[in-house]
Amino acid sequence: MIDESTAHIIGGGIGGTTAAIITSPLEVVKVRLQSSGGAKILNSNLTSTVESAASATASKSLTSSWRRLIWLRTVADIANNEGKRALFKGLVPTILGVLPSRATYFYSYHSGQEFFGKYIQNNSSGIYLCSAIFGSLTASTLTSPIWYIKTRLQLDSGTGSKSLTVLKVIVSTYKENGIRGFYRGITASYVGSLETAINYVTYENLKAHLLSWDRRRKRRTRDEQGQSLIDCIESLRDKREYLVNKQMELLRIQLREEVHRYWWMPMRFRSSKPEVVKTQEIIDLDRKLIPLEEQLNLFLMEENEFQSTHQTADLRGSTGGSKMQSFSDMLLIGLASCCSKGIAITIAYPHEVVRTRLREPSGRYHGFVGTLVKIVNEDGLRGLYRGLATHYIRQIPNSGIMMGTYEGVIFALQYWGLMRVNGVASDRETK
Repeated sequence: MIDESTAHIIGGGIGGTTAAIITSPLEVVKVRLQSSGGAKILNSNLTSTVESAASATASKSLTSSWRRLIWLRTVADIANNEGKRALFKGLVPTILGVLPSRATYFYSYHSGQEFFGKYIQNNSSGIYLCSAIFGSLTASTLTSPIWYIKTRLQLDSGTGSKSLTVLKVIVSTYKENGIRGFYRGITASYVGSLETAINYVTYENLKAHLLSWDRRRKRRTRDEQGQSLIDCIESLRDKREYLVNKQMELLRIQLREEVHRYWWMPMRFRSSKPEVVKTQEIIDLDRKLIPLEEQLNLFLMEENEFQSTHQTADLRGSTGGSKMQSFSDMLLIGLASCCSKGIAITIAYPHEVVRTRLREPSGRYHGFVGTLVKIVNEDGLRGLYRGLATHYIRQIPNSGIMMGTYEGVIFALQYWGLMRVNGVASDRETK
């Protein structure tokens, strides 16, 4: 039996690792396009593609299409020139980074909600804002060296013996800059806490709205099913009552005829009083009614349980156990996460580009603000959004997979009775 905090460590680690493995090729492309060499990739690919066009009109159309599919072409180029394994460059440090990073983040995020909930008004989005920032700062500080190594490996385009290894990156970085070298780009990561805050505040509210909508939808369906069940039972009961009354009426007629026919005979010598005998039709109705009435009783018990446990529940946050009712809710969780991540990326994307530049081995970039200004001077404002399309394609599904898996793991641990919620065993275990 594990406590709630441990469950969030496990869920965060599994969710982050699953998403990282699935979206690894797009992460490599994103890092290449964000780097200072990204412009060369764009221009060389675009030029070679346009030159192969037969006419100016075709070139214009091809250019437009190419810019939309630049990430796909980059994937193909990496696979052709460097081998398919290159699409998973940096996967090992990515997993080594994601596993502790997400585990640390979700543990800190959960603990932050418990802490800030004591000082901030209940049901306020400020709780999730502060918790998200706290979790992001904690995770960034602890795992920055791993992300630095991962970025260096993904920026490397060498093959064979010339390609970088984790050991080579560690040795060269330490020789050149010491321990501080592994924390290059940490300022940008701290600025990225803004994106995390926007993401999780939006996510918690979207999650609550979607789960609430789904519960209302299920409630309407349950109400309709319950009403249909009640109508069916009442109809069968009415029919049974009619048949019983009809049988009773026949018996009364029979008794009157007997009294009239044998009026002269003492009562003790008459035939015994006729009994109500169930006809086959009544027996068949009883066979139908018994399981339906049992089903109705079970439905009413579930309805009372729903009223007591879910009607007033706050569907935001991670405290108090899982907010899911079934594994199908993972789809709604994933949808909420995809939407919130898209919004957060759009607002805070430039810090990603700055962080990648700061981690380049060239040493041309120093300081968050200085790098930001240099990118604008060299590439214009568009340079701050280089690789954005690929970032969308990678991060949005990554976020959906990660949060869906994370919430699913928490729900599974609680559902199977393996997790204590606020020190109390789950209902399944106590039963």
